[in-house]
Amino acid sequence: MELLTNLLSKDFIDLSPLDSQDTEDHVTAADVCLYGLNIIMPLMSEELLKFPSLCLQYFKFITFLCEIFPEKVTGLQPDLQQSLVNSLQLGLTSLGVDPVFSLCCDFIQVLGCYMVRNNVRDTPIFEQLRCFLKLFLDLILSHQINSDLIPNSSATLYVLICLYKDTYQELVQILVQTQEESNRQRLMEAFTGLTANTPFTADRINRIRFRETFDKFIVNVRGFLFVK
Repeated sequence: MELLTNLLSKDFIDLSPLDSQDTEDHVTAADVCLYGLNIIMPLMSEELLKFPSLCLQYFKFITFLCEIFPEKVTGLQPDLQQSLVNSLQLGLTSLGVDPVFSLCCDFIQVLGCYMVRNNVRDTPIFEQLRCFLKLFLDLILSHQINSDLIPNSSATLYVLICLYKDTYQELVQILVQTQEESNRQRLMEAFTGLTANTPFTADRINRIRFRETFDKFIVNVRGFLFVK
């Protein structure tokens, strides 16, 4: 994986002019890395990902790949996309390492922003990422995320809301109904204020604004919120 990551770096910073010869069959570093990913993914079991150095290098590699070539990630085979999503779920919930959690957030943010801006819907990973919306809501609202990771987590939540606005509204309604009746109106008003006047464009400036609004939201609701 270090070799593949280094190949990506070379492809990213190589500023040399294109060769004058026909490049129709030219194999890029990205092509090699995607081929390597097909070999690596079946090996990335939960047991292997418990090795800290291997785990960190794996998530660095897939995040870097997504940052440079998000369009290639959305074009992967469905089973490979599902394997990526499964490993992200492990990174967010089971591995317990802050750098890995942050890398998972970065992966979802980068891919989500690309999908929002380019209106990417016709790929299996669009549906496969939907589960992270509920996961982030649950993790953030139930105090299961280190406070230092809240800014990155809330920005990831914002991108997921941009992707799945209808699903977000459904989850909010479900969450409100789980509260005591005396708290339901208060919680609904808090959620309404969270996204009021918020453009769902996934632009960086709006991610930053959402973080600021989310900080106020968290302070407001954590005193009375009950999350199952």
